[in-house]
Amino acid sequence: MDPETKMTDENTIKKQTSYRLGRFYVLLICICLFFSYPLAVIPSFVFSIDSTFLKSFQELQYHLSMPVSFILALFAIPLILASPYRPPRPLLVAMLIFSVSIVGHFLFNTSLFAASISLLAYVLVPYCIAIVHKDTNYLTSKRFLYIISVFWLINIYFGFTQYFNDKGFIGLAGNRNWMAAIIIGLAPWPILLVKHLLGDKKKALFIICSVVICVINLFILYKCDSRAAWLALLIIPFLLVFQIFDEWKIKLLYSTFLICLALTAAVVGLKFFPVKAISVVKADVRLPMWASTVRLIKTKPLGAGPGEFRKAFTPYRAFSTYSRRKVAAHVTVHPHNELLNIAAQIGIPALLSWLIILGYIVFTKAPSPFQLAARFSAIAMLGCSMFDMPMVQQPANILIFIFIGLSLPITKIESDAGPNLSKHLLRTSVSITILAAILISCWYINKDMRRDWHVRDGEIKLHYGKEYLKVQDLKEAKGYFNKSYASYLKAKEKDPSDIDVHFKLAGIALARLFDNKKAKGHIDDVIVLDPNYAHINELKGILLFRKKEYDNAYKYFYRERLLYPNSAAAVQKILNFNLVKADFEKYRDNYVQLQTIYINNAINYLPGISLVDCIGDFRQALKKSDFDASMKHAYKLTEKSDKSFVDALLYMLCKGDSWPRNFMSEYNHLDYLYWKSSQLQMEKMKTIRADGQRPNIADLMEWFIKNQKINDKKDFTPPVVSWSNKQANTLSSYCLFSRLAEFSQYYTLIIFEEGKAVYAICHKNYESYKVNLKTAELTELADFTLKSNQQAKAFFGFQEYYNRNQIIGTIQSNVDPENRFLTGLSPSIRLIKMLVRYRIKVKNLADHCIDDEIKMLEKDFKKLTIKKILEKK
Repeated sequence: MDPETKMTDENTIKKQTSYRLGRFYVLLICICLFFSYPLAVIPSFVFSIDSTFLKSFQELQYHLSMPVSFILALFAIPLILASPYRPPRPLLVAMLIFSVSIVGHFLFNTSLFAASISLLAYVLVPYCIAIVHKDTNYLTSKRFLYIISVFWLINIYFGFTQYFNDKGFIGLAGNRNWMAAIIIGLAPWPILLVKHLLGDKKKALFIICSVVICVINLFILYKCDSRAAWLALLIIPFLLVFQIFDEWKIKLLYSTFLICLALTAAVVGLKFFPVKAISVVKADVRLPMWASTVRLIKTKPLGAGPGEFRKAFTPYRAFSTYSRRKVAAHVTVHPHNELLNIAAQIGIPALLSWLIILGYIVFTKAPSPFQLAARFSAIAMLGCSMFDMPMVQQPANILIFIFIGLSLPITKIESDAGPNLSKHLLRTSVSITILAAILISCWYINKDMRRDWHVRDGEIKLHYGKEYLKVQDLKEAKGYFNKSYASYLKAKEKDPSDIDVHFKLAGIALARLFDNKKAKGHIDDVIVLDPNYAHINELKGILLFRKKEYDNAYKYFYRERLLYPNSAAAVQKILNFNLVKADFEKYRDNYVQLQTIYINNAINYLPGISLVDCIGDFRQALKKSDFDASMKHAYKLTEKSDKSFVDALLYMLCKGDSWPRNFMSEYNHLDYLYWKSSQLQMEKMKTIRADGQRPNIADLMEWFIKNQKINDKKDFTPPVVSWSNKQANTLSSYCLFSRLAEFSQYYTLIIFEEGKAVYAICHKNYESYKVNLKTAELTELADFTLKSNQQAKAFFGFQEYYNRNQIIGTIQSNVDPENRFLTGLSPSIRLIKMLVRYRIKVKNLADHCIDDEIKMLEKDFKKLTIKKILEKK
């Protein structure tokens, strides 16, 4: 066989191989596109049944997904090897620089394999799509229009079923911003299909169908409320300018006009709607996130590594205003700008090469309506990626790869290979690559999807446990927490490198199962993988605090505070340390900062209403005895705060872990009873004085003598019960009096002799009084000292030990101090103020607290008694 004939045969073989692989790749794309979220295609109306399991199942339907970027990138390699098509040299060089940037990081850290392959998909998959587009008729025929249009219909149908079931338009991607990006990208394709089906004869029908499709798309975009999508649409006029006009002078002229028009619109918007514009910017995470990412890129111009953005970004996030934003996440995996994402992960050279690739899409003219539609979709979705993360979320990323690929120019290169390049070598290399892709993909899919399955199962069990905890069914709750823990353990077995699974196991073991031994192992695993991951430093500090290793605990709490300077939880843990060490001066300083954080959080996170309005609605809900509304407004007031924090005094009084754990859940009926009983007491206090003014100590003493009786044969009762019974033992009577004094803004110490309460000291501003309830004596004090056989104690209602009510009290006392009925200070800080005021030195605060009411926490009759009292009111 002569060389020319042999070369022709090799080219034929190569073309046939490329064609077959191209058909296979189209099938693979369809599979990934339609099954990237297998559970998400189940219509929402199926879950309209009132079932906890079905609701939790619906919420977690996106926890099972295929690693599509990884799969498509692997299978792109053999197709590229077998294909005779190559892009223009500048584009090829840009793709090589992008790929080398990724491979370079991988060679230095082989653990980045999966993340590296997923990033390579940015160039490999579009290149592959371009080859398939040139080599087959699958992506230019009506078959492709049918596929894309069917996918559009599925998204439309699924979105409307969500909308009519009050779920909002979140689509197959599970997020309204990603849904909006998908709708923008798919917008022109059903119109092209209608054009193809109707031809040129039925223009009126074509116009009607096009208008209907556009109206549907615009309606969904409006309901998605995605600012990123609307900003992306502003890019489209620039695309049209570059596609319609040929001369560069005309292009620049129109582009300048569009820029001036956009700036004018922005100025007009700021002039007439300044409050709205400023509030939107202040609430958004993007600006501080971008600023922090730029600082990261300056520090690491060659990138932190594929998949390493989360770890590298944490220190930069801590020193920005990012954490003050309402939607700020504890773990940041993407800067919400794809250009910054590329630069932060794989460096500035890769970013420049990516811009060259995008330049071929924007600045080269489309030869046909099909190409124009592809460029419209590519640029619109890439525009969304400038403000969000659709390029890393399926199925949006698959669509972006398709549209970029359809827009890339490639040409056929005839091989001039000599006799050394045989058909056997070609077939062997391609076959080995395909086999490797199949084996690696199967291994990764098995690991990834089975892990996701166990994670989803663990989340459902955890959801159940929380629901049972809300109704105080501790046995059932613990059972589901154990099942959730077991499911996450299985997920860990499937993928020991998944830091999210380790962190979840640590949280369940520590906060739900109270198993310090199990928690320690998982916490240490997370710290090895990433010492700054999420709130792992907080969990480690809590664990050490429980073990009474206070100095070591402080190191982790301090680190947590550095990483999350605006986190109330971080400061709360420092407060516990201050109390244990009896460092009262630092405690007071930190508590002032904590109160500031509470107020700022409440102001920043209230959705569309003012702090004063929310407090007013909260009071009105209590007045109407509306349980649900009260809870709703309480959640609004305390959003982004740690509502399960317990004052360190409680740890001391109850010897660490022995205090009732069922009250560690979030707001429940006991909180409501506490709010309602406080409100009732405040209302009754208005009757103490005839003029309805806030009573002073003399008024309280006079009322108490007339209305209450001391009976030492009675057992200890909480204030709300003592008030209702109109009689109580000495200690209960002093506790009730101290609660009434608290509502009148007096701090109170109860003085004991030989273990028995003998009188109380009440103080406010510069007033100090000695109160003896048995003898009905009230004495104004100039100073106060304890006798050698006396001990001072303070009374605090049990709910005051739970931080969530201190938060509400702090906010309310700042908004409307005259009408507050909940304490705004923690028990510890109030006790410290009293001790400092009277120069009483103390090492252990537990010696100065009454713990009788805390001992009653686990007694069922306590809850029933309070409930019956409130029902009578």
